[in-house]
Amino acid sequence: MSNKKWSKENGVLVVDSLAENPNLTLAAKLVAGGQKLIFAWMKASSIEEASDLAPENAEHGIEWPEPGEWIFFHRAVIQSQKRFLAVAASQVRSLLASPESGGGGHERIVTGADGKPAFTVDNLIAAHALEYDDEMWELVYGKRKRSDVYARDEHGALIPWKVRDPIPSQTLIHLIRSLFPDMFDPIQRTQADVHHSGAVLVLGDQPKPAINKESTPLRDDLQARLAEIRARNAKLPPAAKKPEGEVEVFRDMRSQDQADDVPDRAPRQLPAPQTINDHPRKYEVPKPPDPKPMNYGKPSKGGINKAGYGHGVVPAGGFKTA
Repeated sequence: MSNKKWSKENGVLVVDSLAENPNLTLAAKLVAGGQKLIFAWMKASSIEEASDLAPENAEHGIEWPEPGEWIFFHRAVIQSQKRFLAVAASQVRSLLASPESGGGGHERIVTGADGKPAFTVDNLIAAHALEYDDEMWELVYGKRKRSDVYARDEHGALIPWKVRDPIPSQTLIHLIRSLFPDMFDPIQRTQADVHHSGAVLVLGDQPKPAINKESTPLRDDLQARLAEIRARNAKLPPAAKKPEGEVEVFRDMRSQDQADDVPDRAPRQLPAPQTINDHPRKYEVPKPPDPKPMNYGKPSKGGINKAGYGHGVVPAGGFKTA
């Protein structure tokens, strides 16, 4: 069964853990179980509460947070979450306190490049190590080495050296605006008035609303104006009346191949398409001369460096080479 590991002592142990750290997995490990086990206990507790049992008489009722105060287990879990939120809010607010009072940032242990922690130096012992001679040092500190100037707690253990890192500026601004919105964040306070309206769709035949034909000043004025406009139009000459002839439809070149909009009218005759020779801005590219054949004839008299150098005519049989 789900309550095989249940006991009132285990219930108090789980709730105390959740009040400090709201991690169900870590709390379940304290009773050698998992999250499902805690949820099963909460379900059984809620069933007992629905049965109108008193917490002190129910199996899943525990004494928490103080002895003599009985509460159902699932109610205690909910209360532990609220307690953690209160503690977390106080810890966030403590970040704004001065470093001397333990606020202003996060505390960490100083470590060296090798990962070993540094220890706190006792300023008085360090001063004596510089001032005392060997006899005075041995008289006051016995066999203690001069290099041992570190402070120790009541058990004789070395005290790690801790420093407090300051809060980043952006985190500090966000924290102040969240905690004091009326003072440091007045711009983001907005108020919006939202009006909702709805309508109902009715299907089926509905009676048509009756037309109000009662005489009103506005209705009488509109009817008088309409009668005046109709009487004025009746006196207009025929040329001023609405034309009844065909209206020419202007279309671009993209619609020239389409059927005419007026079927009883003869299609419009389009001009014949022009060629490039009929274009007024036509031009002709000059024809290049025919290429001359290469002359491989014997050079004429003279020389390469003399005037008149050129090629002769190739004999019909060509040249003979030895």
